[in-house]
Amino acid sequence: MQNFSYDRGTDRFIDIARMLHQDSFILCGKSRNKWGDAVLRSIPSNVEIAGYLDPHDALCNIDVLLRLTRRDDPWGRDVIEALSMGVPVIATGTWHGFVKNGINGYLVSPYSLATVVTKIQAMRDRPIEFNPTKLFGPNNARRMEKIYEGLVCRQP
Repeated sequence: MQNFSYDRGTDRFIDIARMLHQDSFILCGKSRNKWGDAVLRSIPSNVEIAGYLDPHDALCNIDVLLRLTRRDDPWGRDVIEALSMGVPVIATGTWHGFVKNGINGYLVSPYSLATVVTKIQAMRDRPIEFNPTKLFGPNNARRMEKIYEGLVCRQP
């Protein structure tokens, strides 16, 4: 997330963190308006506000990317970067060009707090394993593996 805003679903992210108080969440980005400032005043203790991070570093430290915008756009640079690193995505929207239900994440439409929480809990019990062959086919999977074979998460 770049900027905290209503359209980007920052409040939805906070609500999910409240529901899953035993889990840790990282909120990347900055507040650039009064709405974002107000949301930040109500952040639960299980949310770390990280500001802007290098995408590689941010994605190496998460189990799932939440993209909960109020637009029907379950894609963007954050989604593409997460999926390229094998990080599953839970996103709002219906277009399944990148996020494939049960394969590399889940699409939720219309948005439902309970549904997103259920998907997160299901992934905790049965993590999605990134399978490029299943998602892209064998030839494209081999090409992707060559592109990303040098991509290894840095250890802290």
